Formats: sequence, structure tokens, C-alpha cells
Amino acid sequence: MTLRSVSVLLGALLCAACSSTPQMMVMDSGVDAGPMDAGVDAGMVRMKGEDPPVGSYLTAVELNDPPLGRRLGDGLSLALDQFNQPMLAYLDADPNGDGVELDSQVAFTRWNGVDKRFQVPVVIGTVGAVAHAAPLQQVSLARDPVKGTLGVLFVHSMPAVKLALSTDEGATWNIETVSDTGSAKVSNPQLALYDGAIHAAWFDGEGRCTSGNACGAVKYRTRTLTTAFSAAVLAPNLSDTASQFDAPFAMALGPTHAPALAYFGSADPLTTLNVIYWAPPSTSATKVTDSGSVTDFTGNRKPSLSLAFKGANPSVGYHLLRQADPEGLLWYQSSTAGSAWTTPISMPRTSSVAGAEITRLFQALAISSSGKIALVGNFAANPQQQQCGGPKLSLSTDGTTFTTCSPDKGHLLNFAGEHVTAAYGSDNKLTLAFSYPTIGNPDAKAGLVLWRDP
Repeated sequence: MTLRSVSVLLGALLCAACSSTPQMMVMDSGVDAGPMDAGVDAGMVRMKGEDPPVGSYLTAVELNDPPLGRRLGDGLSLALDQFNQPMLAYLDADPNGDGVELDSQVAFTRWNGVDKRFQVPVVIGTVGAVAHAAPLQQVSLARDPVKGTLGVLFVHSMPAVKLALSTDEGATWNIETVSDTGSAKVSNPQLALYDGAIHAAWFDGEGRCTSGNACGAVKYRTRTLTTAFSAAVLAPNLSDTASQFDAPFAMALGPTHAPALAYFGSADPLTTLNVIYWAPPSTSATKVTDSGSVTDFTGNRKPSLSLAFKGANPSVGYHLLRQADPEGLLWYQSSTAGSAWTTPISMPRTSSVAGAEITRLFQALAISSSGKIALVGNFAANPQQQQCGGPKLSLSTDGTTFTTCSPDKGHLLNFAGEHVTAAYGSDNKLTLAFSYPTIGNPDAKAGLVLWRDP
């Protein structure tokens, strides 16, 4: 046992002697595996206990006979702790179901390995009647692997984008405002944390002006745990782009822990929609692809975007109807250092019926440290040939050939994968989470549903 292990163990025993409350401690191997990790969440000591079940669906927060208007899990966001165990933050819209969403809340829960269950959700704050129509993602959860700090960036009805930070394992949260104006058109926040650095981004429909189609902008700010936020920077347009498009975008940290963003942009008025990549502090951006002559992005055609790194090379997964293939809605592209992008690859469908077995609106992209790629999409239909249900999980090791099916082939779910989110742990195991509103299905209880790699 290392000196660090002895110190942690003695500290935990002393704390246990002072209180009847069960204490949580870390048994440290003395060897760091992968990226440097604090070993404990900031402010407390934590015991790993048992991991959640693997290979089948587990409902983290159940939705039992909900009030009519309640929406549980919109904006669901997943992060893994130092034990690769899941933590979830999400919007609980209109929890009393009276049709008035002033009581909507952002909440947090995590797996407790000692109790062998998810903990009772902690309400981070009441946010009021915020927009949450699909595919808006109004909550973003992140963990600092060095400091142990937890953060949740979310939209408030003030209107504002707010940041909640926790240094006691998510038991309590300190909240501050991050958005730099009183714009009523803020949405889709993105958060990343590393070694005390805080990276926050969001869409502002009045980022460049207060009226007109060319006003939208993705905004980015950063600070440390001890400094104030920098001035907001507008994500750059391409030469043929007038503004960014109000749709879920993505931010991720690269191998040097610097942020990168991927977002949608278009000319004014709306024509072809571009997928754009930008790595601050650069003042220029790179085109990834576009929609061709397709210009209708309403209803189920609404786009959304995910970003992850494979080593030093960013990759994107996205829903975007493209002229090149009207049957292909979910796409993957990789790059060389964010500059040269490959030809878009459409995820395989699990039906030979035209237009069937497609995904839409929500997706998540995760890449393991060993290079495994997982792109999962929301399956908003019934299976045509009962081969695979949803969510649709596409897996690849080379970024070229993908295989697609439901993660749990023994329990085929229809209309499954809303607000899907995914992450690989340092053990190269995949965790998925999604909101599942269907009550009475014996294959999965309604609520916030989790699946973990066996």
C-alpha cells in the first residue's frame, strides 16, 4: 500500500469515528492509469463499492405514473467519475404536471457503489419555464479529472446561462451567471473542465445583433477556479456564412486539454447548412461538410452535432439531412488535426425497407483511449423487421466500417434514445444514458435509462 493509500485510509477512519454517517473512501492502487485523476472528488473521500450492472438496461431515475405534463430527462448529460461510474444531470420539466413549467428544475444524481443504487436526485436549482423542445440540449455536466470538481452548465428562464460548481461530490452547488448579456435566445450550453480551467460555450440568438436571421452566434468564455471569466468570444464564421444556426453543437477537449467546438452555420437567408470546426484561440474556422441543396431543417429534420477526439484528431457525429443521401441522416467524419476532413460516412440502417430504421434529432459520439468509436442515435420509430430496436448503436475501430444494432439485443426498445449521451471510461468500457418516456414496457422501466459495456 502506498503512502497516499495509508493517508486516505487513516483520514477516512478518523472521519468515521467522528460521525455516525457512513463515510466514503478511496482504496488507491498507488498507480495512475491513463490521465491524471485526483483519486477523490474534491472536498470528501469516496469509496468505490460495486459498479452498476452491465449488459442490460438499468433505470437510474424512474418515471412511475407521472403527472400529465412532466418531462423527465430532457437535456440529459452524462459524465463518469474516477471509478468510471456514471453521474447524470438533467432537466425535470414541470415536475408536478400542472401545465405550468415555473417549477422546472435541474437535478443531479450519481451511482453510489456502497448502496448499490443511484442516489436520490439533488436539485441544483429551479430554472423556470425554459425551452426544451427536441433536439435542444439545455444541460451539460462535466467533471475535472485533476481537481475532482463537478460542474453543470444550464439554461435559466431569467434568461441566462448559469454555471453550478460542486466541491463535495454533488451534495451542494454554487451557482453563477455565465452568459454576458440579457439575451432571451440562449440555448444548448456546453461545459468542459480540466485542472482548474473552466470552458463554457452556448448559443446566443442575439450574439451578433438583436433582430434578423444573421444574429445567431456560438459564444465561448473561459476562466480558472480563482479568476473571472474572460470576455465572450464569438465563434468565427466561414467566408460564405452569415451566422451560426440554433441547433445542438458540441465542445470537447483535445489531447492537450485545449477546447474545440463544432457547430452549424449558414448564409442569410438560410440556404445550405455548413458543419464548422473551430479551435480557440484561433480566429478562423474550418468547413467540415454541408447539406448540399437541402434547406428545410424543420420538424424531424432538425440537425444536431457531437464532437470527440481520437488522439490529436477530432471527429464529429451528426444528424443532418444531406443532398448526397436522403436515406442517410446520421453521419460520422474524422479529420487530421481538424483541417482535412474525410468524406461523410452514413451509419448503416438495420432494415432493408426504404426510409425505415432511421434515427433523428439526438446522437452522441464517444471515442475510447484505445480508438474504439461509438456513435449512438435516437430511434424514433417501431422496428420494421424486428432485427434491432433502439437506441441505434454504431461501433467501429477504424472510422470507416460500422456495425449497428441496439446495445441490449435481448430487449428491443421502440422510440428509444431521446437525449442520448455516451462516454468511454479509462477502462475502455462504454456507458450510455437516455431518457425513455414509455411506461409499462417490461424491457426497460421509464425514466433515465443506463446501459454499460459488459
